[in-house]
Amino acid sequence: MIEIVECKYHDYGSFYALAQDGKLLEAPNRFLLWKKDTGGRGGRKLSTGSQRQYAYHMKYLYDVILNNGKEWNNISAHDIRTIRDQMDRGEDGLSRVIINIRTHLWSEFYLWCRDHGYDHNVHIKFIETQGFVNNDDDMLSYTRRDRRIKRTEFWLPAVDKSRVFPIVSHMTWQKLRQALREIDPVYEAIAIVMITTGLRINGALQLKKISFLPYPELDPYFDLDFRYIPKGEKDTKKKKTCIFPIDTWAYLHENIGFLRQQRAELFQKKHGKRPDEMFLKHTGSPVRDFDVWNAFKQASNDIGVDVVPHMLRHTFATWTVLIWAEKEGIRPTTESFYKDIHDMLRDQLGHSQISTTKKYCKTASMYRFKKILPRVSAKAMEKPHIQKAYDRLFDLQFFEKGLLEQKNTSTEFLLK
Repeated sequence: MIEIVECKYHDYGSFYALAQDGKLLEAPNRFLLWKKDTGGRGGRKLSTGSQRQYAYHMKYLYDVILNNGKEWNNISAHDIRTIRDQMDRGEDGLSRVIINIRTHLWSEFYLWCRDHGYDHNVHIKFIETQGFVNNDDDMLSYTRRDRRIKRTEFWLPAVDKSRVFPIVSHMTWQKLRQALREIDPVYEAIAIVMITTGLRINGALQLKKISFLPYPELDPYFDLDFRYIPKGEKDTKKKKTCIFPIDTWAYLHENIGFLRQQRAELFQKKHGKRPDEMFLKHTGSPVRDFDVWNAFKQASNDIGVDVVPHMLRHTFATWTVLIWAEKEGIRPTTESFYKDIHDMLRDQLGHSQISTTKKYCKTASMYRFKKILPRVSAKAMEKPHIQKAYDRLFDLQFFEKGLLEQKNTSTEFLLK
């Protein structure tokens, strides 16, 4: 299998390369070096994170090729289309945006190889489609959508799937908390921070022991403002602010405060100083994002439901919309623009575009009417007592109690 290794140069910085059996691969690594120098916006250098993502996309291609017993230079365009179709198939298929990014990178790779003397059997065709190309020098390029642009034959048109953000129910949340607690109480605490604030993993892990005053000294009638570095921001001075519940801060002090103190002492014995981070592993070192992902993966296996950390952010926003709509006595819909809830969520979640925040009203509406309501056949709906039980499920309390998460849900359950 192909491995991704990090190479460091004195003047060049970090570079992620592909290796097989401990040896660097020549063609893809030279291509990745070229992309690192020229693949950024406006022909500038790529960031380290973007270059690493490109390396992962190339690794995926090489892994599939090797699993099929072929070499990278002996495949055809038909083989790449087959790989593309596999990524686009089924409920677990990738989004077409990611697929197009991958196939475009692969096309660039084979075109670059042909220009630099690396022979192969991939002959790529181009097609004309309607669209536009962003141009940094033309501020109005996005308005001219009637132009015909060239794309590779692997390009897939976007599909409007009426995206609904995945969230967890109350019952799944309780099971997840227990599973994370059994792995390490620190991971349960991180999950509680995420689901009560809407912070991403990196935002939650920026929490320091001295972020706020000790809990007994805080005024319970005032909200806490937590300042953090948002996603993708390199300037540490450009921070955003979100509301941090005092109850959550109290939970951290009361449940992992003593545990953190023990682990901080262990860290001090090893490194001669105490860590500032709030969340520490059993070894005393700070928790990293991949530690949280691994904990969620293990917890998901334990409870039998796939839950990733970012779903807690979606859950916070969706629950907020549902609670707000219930108190206002209205139904969250995509047609209505509720300025108050949108502005509040946008500030809390740190969205740069209000259009992203609006999707949570759609998620709340779609989840309530598609996920919560059980599937009842048309024949069963003709019976008055079944219809009455079905109508009862419009009450949000059924969702909050998590009744519909029980296994073997049936019509008999509805009649109880």
